[in-house]
Amino acid sequence: MNTPPNLIRRSVLPLILAGVALLMPSCIENSTVIRVRKDGGGEIFARYHFSPQMTGMLGMMNGLAASGLQVEGAESAKPPQMPTADSLLKPSQESLEQGASAYGEGVKFVRQEPGKNAAGWDGYLAVYQFDDINKLSFDPNNPPGPLNDLAKMNPEAAAELKKQTDGKDPGVKFTMADGTLTIDTGMNTESIKKISEGAGGGLGGGDSPLSGPNGAQIDP
Repeated sequence: MNTPPNLIRRSVLPLILAGVALLMPSCIENSTVIRVRKDGGGEIFARYHFSPQMTGMLGMMNGLAASGLQVEGAESAKPPQMPTADSLLKPSQESLEQGASAYGEGVKFVRQEPGKNAAGWDGYLAVYQFDDINKLSFDPNNPPGPLNDLAKMNPEAAAELKKQTDGKDPGVKFTMADGTLTIDTGMNTESIKKISEGAGGGLGGGDSPLSGPNGAQIDP
């Protein structure tokens, strides 16, 4: 018995979209390092690496989209915009320059370097520059470049993150005054405690700010 083409279109694509969303948390490795000078300026070093499973799934998705396979039915039921595997592994300079604003006001893209992590996953390092750390603000749900499209495909993670911030929009903010840097994670005390316990209690606890080197503090 032949399966109607419209049934295939309605069933296959949502399954692949769901597969990509499930893969995201375990198949993307990210680290962000900020170097700040005494004058408040500095650099952001953002590293992203993607597993072969993630890039393979995106390649399949892009192939189906290129063949014209779409979800039929209500016009409003359109699949989210999908980045290509190439755009993730080798994002264009233009996309990284445009995405610099996701880190805050006055942030400029400097350079990009391809690389691999310890597991052999392909990825890249993106370097940004800023003049005033007080103007930085990171929103985990709004990453720079093509990663933004992937983040929109995982609303469950965004909802969980919002729980940790007592319903407020998540974001990390920085304040530097008199040589002391304070980092506000926006997370509630309970979430801070869980992170502290996972780190062996070395991050502080209760309602006390998390202490960092050179006077840095992370306020719960």
